[in-house]
Amino acid sequence: MSRQAIIFPLLLLFFWGCSENSNTELVAEENEFDQFCDIFTALSTEPKFDTMDTAEKYASLDKSLTESLSSNSDAYIAWTAVSLAEPSQRYQLFKDAAVSSLKMQWDCQPLKDHANTVGQ
Repeated sequence: MSRQAIIFPLLLLFFWGCSENSNTELVAEENEFDQFCDIFTALSTEPKFDTMDTAEKYASLDKSLTESLSSNSDAYIAWTAVSLAEPSQRYQLFKDAAVSSLKMQWDCQPLKDHANTVGQ
């Protein structure tokens, strides 16, 4: 089974599960995606980042995410699915998930710069 055959149904479930959120939930979710960006930024600025392979970066990011975000958070679920996508598509898929969940624009420059080097 191809990665896309796995990823797209997961993203559809994610988007479906994120619809019809209350305003209180939107604030929490905005924080989750921003927290994700902060965590990713910290990883990408570590001195050893450029020498780590894709799997090592993913493991380090996942460890930090599980310490800071709920495994049920939209940001964590989205990244888990997106990390299986083609490297060149990861940033846009994650950004689309954030925009869908938050109902507002979202961006994370370090993720845009390095998402293609972090994945499963």
